[in-house]
Amino acid sequence: MAWDPLLTGRRIAERRRAMGLTQEELAARLGISAQQVSEHERGRRRIPGPRLAEIARVLNTSVAYLVGETDDPSPLAKTPDTPPARSGRLSPAQQLRELGAMLRGAGATEEDVRIIMELLERRRRLREQAEGGDEKPQ
Repeated sequence: MAWDPLLTGRRIAERRRAMGLTQEELAARLGISAQQVSEHERGRRRIPGPRLAEIARVLNTSVAYLVGETDDPSPLAKTPDTPPARSGRLSPAQQLRELGAMLRGAGATEEDVRIIMELLERRRRLREQAEGGDEKPQ
């Protein structure tokens, strides 16, 4: 899935309005200028991954929603294969989905995301093996 800056911008604007915030108020919460918020909302400025995560947090939504990977604007969007996270924390599967969404939002290709996810999975297996787990690294 390619990142669509116009969709992301539209969703940022919709969430901002739904929360009753002006561009200036959102900018102040993010520590950026109102002009930058305007450019993000119009899809004219690439949004760095950490800023996208901060925008999602301030707007009480998920990065996955802002970049169009889900249509559920709730901050902890649940999928059928993911059990609900305990005490408001993201499950490992949700963390990986959010990471993938952030990477795509920062311009990573699907191949980049796939390679990073494979590396993370390989690291997890090695850690489990070192801790005495039964799984063998691949």
